[in-house]
Amino acid sequence: MKQKPKAQPGSAVPTEVVDKDGENVYRVREHLGKGGFANVYRVERADGAEFALKMIEKSEKTGLARKTQMEVEIHRKMEMAGVVGFHGYFETEKHFCILLELCDRLTLSGRLKEKGRLSETESKRYFRELAETVQEVHRRNVIHRDLKLSNLLFGSDGKVKLCDFGLASVLRYKGDKRQGICGTPNYIAPEILGENTGGYGIEADLWSLGVLLFTFLAGAPPFQQPEIKDIYQKIKKGVFSFPPGLRVTKEARSLVRGLLKVKPTERLTASQVLRHPFLACVQEEPRAPKKPISDAFFSTRENISRFLSGGVCEQEGDLALERERNYGVLLKDKTHRYGLGYLLADGCVGVHFNDKTTLAVSGDGFDYVSSKDGFRQIQRFRHGEALGEIEKKRRIVSLFERAFRRKRRQPKQKKQDFVVKHVFAQKGVFLRFGSNSIQVFFFDGSMLMLTQAGLCLLWREGEGGRERWLLTRSLARSPNKKILEKLAYVNEFLSSCLSK
Repeated sequence: MKQKPKAQPGSAVPTEVVDKDGENVYRVREHLGKGGFANVYRVERADGAEFALKMIEKSEKTGLARKTQMEVEIHRKMEMAGVVGFHGYFETEKHFCILLELCDRLTLSGRLKEKGRLSETESKRYFRELAETVQEVHRRNVIHRDLKLSNLLFGSDGKVKLCDFGLASVLRYKGDKRQGICGTPNYIAPEILGENTGGYGIEADLWSLGVLLFTFLAGAPPFQQPEIKDIYQKIKKGVFSFPPGLRVTKEARSLVRGLLKVKPTERLTASQVLRHPFLACVQEEPRAPKKPISDAFFSTRENISRFLSGGVCEQEGDLALERERNYGVLLKDKTHRYGLGYLLADGCVGVHFNDKTTLAVSGDGFDYVSSKDGFRQIQRFRHGEALGEIEKKRRIVSLFERAFRRKRRQPKQKKQDFVVKHVFAQKGVFLRFGSNSIQVFFFDGSMLMLTQAGLCLLWREGEGGRERWLLTRSLARSPNKKILEKLAYVNEFLSSCLSK
């Protein structure tokens, strides 16, 4: 069976990697994962740009260099939204190095572990994005051969991205076949395992899509067994069933069964998958949390709704109060490990941790924000005073301080604000501050902040300057219609939160 060789876990983590041909030095910031001969690191170039660097250890293994070159050539040609971006290739004395787009948000595998299984709404959205990408990969005469959870990442826009073309192969003509067992046990198609099948083609990837959809819905692969030989036996027979009591619609079951056909000729094609009734009603709707973000959002949403419907707010905001308003300028998503890091305009750095606490650094100390019996508690510490868990979190925040160092200015000594809630939505990241201000970092690079219960608005687009508005008719007459579109989306999202 064609499998990826094991990475050497004892290999020392490099502090920097030098691309002599490109005259670039990449400082290693974090080890992201490993597999085969490869280790993947988050690295930073001298200009501050960050990437994922896949380092494949050179060895005497026959064909490793050729295999790596094949991976590079295939990935280089996969320039599309649903594939992790390819940024370059170089070699060092001991490694082949592939420079890739950094996707360091929570992975699909991590999301499944976190939730147990995905809802049908989430499954539809992620599966459609993946199916569209696989269809485009096949149109370029490439079979991936290793579609699995750990090869599905989230891009900065929250959409699924396919990675790792280490087992991919180019098909020379329509109907071209490949021979030999290749892939990951739970996801391998029966024709790969069978004898005298005449080889396999793109239909093998479609089988893997079926396994993934089942896994999204049920929380575990359909053919899972303790022993690999038993997994293979079940795959060859196509024997699987949904867990008893699992509520899955007939459309979802139909799509899974249409993909997990033992005979490749009976399996659904990529085009049929995308036209299937299960995917017919995929909606680009906000990802609302299960519970309201805060009752404090109610008045904000009411004022926005009244403004958007042409009404007049009961009271008017005061722009004079906004002169010293603090707001977020940068985010760093490490929710797969710690939480969401942020840099405020006044230079303060904080992290809203996954356990719903916040640690915000300013001046000669930091604030630790937690909740007890429904009441917010704020503890102020000088640097070096905290012990135990709080000190551990302070050290974690220092990692974010280093990441923000290029954009950070000297923190001012003034009343501190801090993030107390964050939610990843379909079009951006929502933050709620201790002051009950709401800020949205949109994935298209724009930013909107609502203060004074939604009566005042701060807007920034890309690297442009900031605009401050009152929610009055003057804003409604603004030539910048994008502000109104974003405001309508925020209203829709807050309404969905408050209705839960």
